[in-house]
Amino acid sequence: MAVCVVPFHIVLFVLSVSHLAAAVASPKEKEFSTEIADLKNEFQTKIDYLFKVIIEKDDIHANEIARLQRQVDVLYTRCGPKNLAQYSSSSETGTDTDDGVTPQRTAERTSELRHENRSETPDRRSSLVHQRPARVDQVYRKHVAFYSYTNIQLTNLGINQPIIFNHVVTNLANPYHSGTGVFHCGVSGVYVFNIHLLALPGKNFEAELAKNGAAVSWIYAGGQGGTYDHGGNTAILELVVGDEVWVRTVLGTDQGATLDYMFSSYSGFLLYPY
Repeated sequence: MAVCVVPFHIVLFVLSVSHLAAAVASPKEKEFSTEIADLKNEFQTKIDYLFKVIIEKDDIHANEIARLQRQVDVLYTRCGPKNLAQYSSSSETGTDTDDGVTPQRTAERTSELRHENRSETPDRRSSLVHQRPARVDQVYRKHVAFYSYTNIQLTNLGINQPIIFNHVVTNLANPYHSGTGVFHCGVSGVYVFNIHLLALPGKNFEAELAKNGAAVSWIYAGGQGGTYDHGGNTAILELVVGDEVWVRTVLGTDQGATLDYMFSSYSGFLLYPY
Protein backbone atom coordinates (compact mmCIF):
# COMPACT_ATOMS: atom_id res chain seq x y z
CA MET A 1 0.00 0.00 0.00
CA ALA A 2 2.83 2.43 0.83
CA VAL A 3 4.46 1.63 -2.46
CA CYS A 4 1.35 2.79 -4.30
CA VAL A 5 1.03 6.00 -2.29
CA VAL A 6 4.43 7.34 -3.31
CA PRO A 7 3.79 7.29 -7.03
CA PHE A 8 0.44 8.91 -6.48
CA HIS A 9 2.02 11.83 -4.61
CA ILE A 10 4.58 12.14 -7.33
CA VAL A 11 1.83 12.28 -9.93
CA LEU A 12 0.04 14.97 -7.94
CA PHE A 13 3.30 16.97 -7.69
CA VAL A 14 3.91 16.74 -11.42
CA LEU A 15 0.36 17.83 -12.16
CA SER A 16 0.66 20.73 -9.76
CA VAL A 17 3.88 21.92 -11.41
CA SER A 18 2.26 21.70 -14.86
CA HIS A 19 -0.75 23.73 -13.76
CA LEU A 20 1.59 26.27 -12.15
CA ALA A 21 3.61 26.58 -15.35
CA ALA A 22 0.41 27.02 -17.32
CA ALA A 23 -0.74 29.63 -14.85
CA VAL A 24 2.57 31.52 -15.20
CA ALA A 25 2.57 31.41 -19.09
CA SER A 26 -1.08 32.23 -19.55
CA PRO A 27 -0.89 36.07 -18.93
CA LYS A 28 1.82 36.52 -21.60
CA GLU A 29 -0.08 34.50 -24.15
CA LYS A 30 -3.21 36.45 -23.42
CA GLU A 31 -1.28 39.71 -23.78
CA PHE A 32 0.14 38.64 -27.14
CA SER A 33 -3.27 37.53 -28.33
CA THR A 34 -4.76 40.84 -27.30
CA GLU A 35 -2.06 42.82 -29.18
CA ILE A 36 -2.58 40.71 -32.30
CA ALA A 37 -6.34 41.25 -32.13
CA ASP A 38 -5.83 45.02 -31.71
CA LEU A 39 -3.50 45.12 -34.71
CA LYS A 40 -6.01 43.21 -36.81
CA ASN A 41 -8.78 45.62 -35.79
CA GLU A 42 -6.61 48.67 -36.54
CA PHE A 43 -5.63 47.25 -39.92
CA GLN A 44 -9.24 46.50 -40.80
CA THR A 45 -10.30 50.01 -39.73
CA LYS A 46 -7.68 51.61 -41.95
CA ILE A 47 -8.61 49.38 -44.86
CA ASP A 48 -12.27 50.31 -44.46
CA TYR A 49 -11.38 54.04 -44.35
CA LEU A 50 -9.22 53.70 -47.46
CA PHE A 51 -12.02 52.08 -49.44
CA LYS A 52 -14.44 54.72 -48.20
CA VAL A 53 -12.17 57.52 -49.42
CA ILE A 54 -11.74 55.84 -52.81
CA ILE A 55 -15.48 55.48 -53.21
CA GLU A 56 -16.03 59.14 -52.25
CA LYS A 57 -13.40 60.29 -54.76
CA ASP A 58 -14.99 58.19 -57.47
CA ASP A 59 -18.35 59.75 -56.70
CA ILE A 60 -16.84 63.27 -56.88
CA HIS A 61 -15.19 62.53 -60.21
CA ALA A 62 -18.36 60.99 -61.57
CA ASN A 63 -20.39 64.03 -60.52
CA GLU A 64 -17.82 66.40 -62.06
CA ILE A 65 -17.79 64.47 -65.33
CA ALA A 66 -21.58 64.49 -65.39
CA ARG A 67 -21.66 68.26 -64.78
CA LEU A 68 -19.18 68.92 -67.58
CA GLN A 69 -21.16 66.68 -69.90
CA ARG A 70 -24.31 68.67 -69.16
CA GLN A 71 -22.47 71.90 -69.97
CA VAL A 72 -21.20 70.43 -73.24
CA ASP A 73 -24.73 69.35 -74.12
CA VAL A 74 -26.05 72.85 -73.40
CA LEU A 75 -23.35 74.48 -75.57
CA TYR A 76 -23.94 71.98 -78.36
CA THR A 77 -27.66 72.74 -78.27
CA ARG A 78 -27.07 76.48 -78.36
CA CYS A 79 -24.56 76.30 -81.19
CA GLY A 80 -26.69 74.02 -83.33
CA PRO A 81 -27.83 75.44 -86.67
CA LYS A 82 -31.47 75.51 -85.53
CA ASN A 83 -30.93 77.21 -82.20
CA LEU A 84 -28.04 79.56 -82.96
CA ALA A 85 -30.25 82.35 -84.26
CA GLN A 86 -32.63 81.97 -81.32
CA TYR A 87 -29.77 82.08 -78.82
CA SER A 88 -28.33 85.17 -80.52
CA SER A 89 -31.65 86.97 -80.11
CA SER A 90 -31.85 85.97 -76.44
CA SER A 91 -28.29 87.25 -75.93
CA GLU A 92 -29.30 90.66 -77.24
CA THR A 93 -32.30 90.88 -74.89
CA GLY A 94 -30.38 89.51 -71.89
CA THR A 95 -32.94 86.79 -71.07
CA ASP A 96 -32.01 83.84 -68.86
CA THR A 97 -30.93 80.65 -70.54
CA ASP A 98 -32.00 77.19 -69.53
CA ASP A 99 -29.11 76.77 -67.09
CA GLY A 100 -29.86 79.98 -65.20
CA VAL A 101 -26.90 81.97 -66.59
CA THR A 102 -27.52 85.14 -68.57
CA PRO A 103 -25.24 86.17 -71.45
CA GLN A 104 -24.51 89.40 -69.58
CA ARG A 105 -23.25 87.55 -66.52
CA THR A 106 -21.17 85.26 -68.72
CA ALA A 107 -19.58 88.22 -70.49
CA GLU A 108 -18.90 89.97 -67.17
CA ARG A 109 -17.25 86.86 -65.74
CA THR A 110 -15.15 86.42 -68.89
CA SER A 111 -13.99 90.03 -68.61
CA GLU A 112 -13.08 89.49 -64.96
CA LEU A 113 -11.04 86.39 -65.77
CA ARG A 114 -9.17 88.19 -68.54
CA HIS A 115 -8.40 91.06 -66.16
CA GLU A 116 -7.12 88.60 -63.55
CA ASN A 117 -4.91 86.87 -66.09
CA ARG A 118 -3.43 90.16 -67.22
CA SER A 119 -2.73 91.23 -63.65
CA GLU A 120 -1.17 87.90 -62.67
CA THR A 121 0.91 87.36 -65.84
CA PRO A 122 3.48 90.13 -66.40
CA ASP A 123 4.50 91.01 -69.94
CA ARG A 124 7.94 89.52 -70.50
CA ARG A 125 8.55 92.11 -73.19
CA SER A 126 7.87 95.01 -70.83
CA SER A 127 11.25 96.49 -71.65
CA LEU A 128 10.03 97.17 -75.19
CA VAL A 129 6.51 98.33 -74.37
CA HIS A 130 7.64 101.94 -73.94
CA GLN A 131 8.70 101.92 -77.58
CA ARG A 132 5.15 101.14 -78.72
CA PRO A 133 2.80 103.77 -77.27
CA ALA A 134 -0.02 102.68 -79.59
CA ARG A 135 -1.22 99.09 -79.93
CA VAL A 136 -0.64 97.74 -83.41
CA ASP A 137 -2.74 95.09 -85.07
CA GLN A 138 -1.00 91.72 -85.49
CA VAL A 139 -1.39 91.77 -89.27
CA TYR A 140 -0.10 95.33 -89.40
CA ARG A 141 2.95 94.39 -87.35
CA LYS A 142 3.96 91.53 -89.64
CA HIS A 143 3.34 93.21 -93.01
CA VAL A 144 5.01 96.58 -93.45
CA ALA A 145 6.57 97.31 -96.84
CA PHE A 146 6.54 99.95 -99.55
CA TYR A 147 8.00 100.58 -103.02
CA SER A 148 7.74 103.74 -105.06
CA TYR A 149 9.52 105.47 -107.94
CA THR A 150 9.45 108.76 -109.83
CA ASN A 151 7.31 108.81 -112.98
CA ILE A 152 8.55 112.30 -113.90
CA GLN A 153 11.98 113.88 -114.31
CA LEU A 154 13.15 115.83 -111.24
CA THR A 155 15.47 118.74 -111.92
CA ASN A 156 16.81 121.85 -110.17
CA LEU A 157 16.22 120.39 -106.71
CA GLY A 158 17.40 122.56 -103.84
CA ILE A 159 19.91 121.50 -101.22
CA ASN A 160 18.41 119.34 -98.42
CA GLN A 161 15.18 119.07 -100.41
CA PRO A 162 13.25 115.81 -99.95
CA ILE A 163 13.04 113.70 -103.08
CA ILE A 164 9.44 112.70 -103.69
CA PHE A 165 9.02 109.30 -105.29
CA ASN A 166 5.46 109.98 -106.30
CA HIS A 167 4.37 106.75 -107.95
CA VAL A 168 3.55 104.15 -105.29
CA VAL A 169 3.49 100.50 -106.33
CA THR A 170 3.36 98.81 -102.92
CA ASN A 171 2.39 100.36 -99.59
CA LEU A 172 1.47 97.68 -97.05
CA ALA A 173 0.19 99.32 -93.84
CA ASN A 174 0.54 102.72 -95.60
CA PRO A 175 3.82 103.81 -94.01
CA TYR A 176 4.96 105.85 -97.06
CA HIS A 177 3.42 109.21 -97.99
CA SER A 178 3.74 109.91 -101.69
CA GLY A 179 2.98 113.60 -101.20
CA THR A 180 6.00 114.22 -98.95
CA GLY A 181 8.31 111.31 -99.75
CA VAL A 182 8.54 110.47 -96.04
CA PHE A 183 8.31 107.02 -94.46
CA HIS A 184 6.51 107.10 -91.08
CA CYS A 185 7.29 104.25 -88.68
CA GLY A 186 4.20 102.72 -87.06
CA VAL A 187 5.86 99.57 -85.70
CA SER A 188 9.08 99.40 -83.71
CA GLY A 189 11.61 97.04 -85.24
CA VAL A 190 14.44 96.59 -87.73
CA TYR A 191 13.87 97.92 -91.26
CA VAL A 192 15.67 97.62 -94.59
CA PHE A 193 15.71 100.57 -97.01
CA ASN A 194 16.89 100.65 -100.63
CA ILE A 195 17.55 103.79 -102.71
CA HIS A 196 18.37 103.86 -106.44
CA LEU A 197 19.01 107.07 -108.40
CA LEU A 198 19.73 107.58 -112.11
CA ALA A 199 21.33 110.91 -113.09
CA LEU A 200 21.12 112.35 -116.59
CA PRO A 201 24.43 112.99 -118.41
CA GLY A 202 26.33 116.16 -117.59
CA LYS A 203 25.53 116.68 -113.89
CA ASN A 204 26.42 115.00 -110.62
CA PHE A 205 23.65 114.07 -108.26
CA GLU A 206 24.22 113.37 -104.56
CA ALA A 207 21.66 112.40 -101.94
CA GLU A 208 21.41 110.89 -98.50
CA LEU A 209 18.97 108.84 -96.47
CA ALA A 210 17.89 110.77 -93.40
CA LYS A 211 16.44 109.36 -90.17
CA ASN A 212 14.68 112.05 -88.17
CA GLY A 213 16.84 114.63 -89.95
CA ALA A 214 20.20 112.88 -89.41
CA ALA A 215 22.01 111.32 -92.39
CA VAL A 216 22.50 107.55 -92.16
CA SER A 217 23.36 106.58 -95.76
CA TRP A 218 24.68 108.33 -98.88
CA ILE A 219 24.10 107.92 -102.63
CA TYR A 220 26.14 109.29 -105.53
CA ALA A 221 25.31 109.28 -109.24
CA GLY A 222 27.95 111.04 -111.38
CA GLY A 223 26.74 112.10 -114.80
CA GLN A 224 29.64 114.38 -115.69
CA GLY A 225 31.24 111.74 -117.90
CA GLY A 226 28.63 112.35 -120.57
CA THR A 227 26.67 109.20 -119.85
CA TYR A 228 23.86 108.17 -117.57
CA ASP A 229 25.10 107.15 -114.14
CA HIS A 230 23.33 105.07 -111.53
CA GLY A 231 23.91 105.24 -107.78
CA GLY A 232 22.32 103.30 -104.96
CA ASN A 233 22.66 102.13 -101.39
CA THR A 234 21.03 99.93 -98.76
CA ALA A 235 20.54 100.74 -95.09
CA ILE A 236 19.38 98.62 -92.16
CA LEU A 237 17.91 100.76 -89.39
CA GLU A 238 16.39 100.27 -85.97
CA LEU A 239 13.23 102.36 -85.71
CA VAL A 240 10.63 103.06 -83.07
CA VAL A 241 7.10 104.32 -83.48
CA GLY A 242 7.12 107.90 -84.73
CA ASP A 243 10.49 107.83 -86.52
CA GLU A 244 10.64 109.30 -90.03
CA VAL A 245 12.95 108.32 -92.88
CA TRP A 246 13.31 110.04 -96.24
CA VAL A 247 15.75 110.73 -99.11
CA ARG A 248 17.06 114.28 -99.67
CA THR A 249 19.60 116.07 -101.82
CA VAL A 250 22.93 117.26 -100.41
CA LEU A 251 25.46 119.99 -101.13
CA GLY A 252 27.38 118.03 -103.81
CA THR A 253 24.47 118.05 -106.24
CA ASP A 254 25.18 120.19 -109.32
CA GLN A 255 22.79 122.98 -110.26
CA GLY A 256 20.40 121.66 -112.87
CA ALA A 257 21.12 118.00 -112.09
CA THR A 258 18.21 115.80 -113.11
CA LEU A 259 16.91 112.47 -111.90
CA ASP A 260 15.50 110.37 -114.69
CA TYR A 261 11.99 109.00 -114.25
CA MET A 262 11.18 105.31 -113.63
CA PHE A 263 14.82 104.44 -112.89
CA SER A 264 14.94 106.24 -109.53
CA SER A 265 13.20 104.43 -106.68
CA TYR A 266 12.81 104.27 -102.90
CA SER A 267 11.66 101.16 -101.01
CA GLY A 268 11.73 99.56 -97.59
CA PHE A 269 10.24 96.82 -95.45
CA LEU A 270 10.05 95.60 -91.87
CA LEU A 271 12.65 92.88 -91.32
CA TYR A 272 11.31 91.90 -87.90
CA PRO A 273 9.33 93.76 -85.22
CA TYR A 274 10.29 94.25 -81.58
